[in-house]
Amino acid sequence: IWGAKDKAWDVMLSKLERHKREHGDCRVPSKDKELANWVRDQRKRKATMPADRKERLDAIEFPWDADYRGRQRDDGAWDVMLS
Repeated sequence: IWGAKDKAWDVMLSKLERHKREHGDCRVPSKDKELANWVRDQRKRKATMPADRKERLDAIEFPWDADYRGRQRDDGAWDVMLS
């Protein structure tokens, strides 16, 4: 069972790597439901994720702190908007 799950994870990581090559980042639009959901799930599982998976995501500069639309959070943006 774990072998199949590992293979499925590797396939999705490959899709994310391809997305990054094509778009320059790991921000996946919601229209790509399968990959967007996988990206969201990786963020949710960060604390319990095997170290090797986290390292592989870190290697492609995966944004761990992003909102549901995949944009990097910038709490300073609120300051600009409110000033």
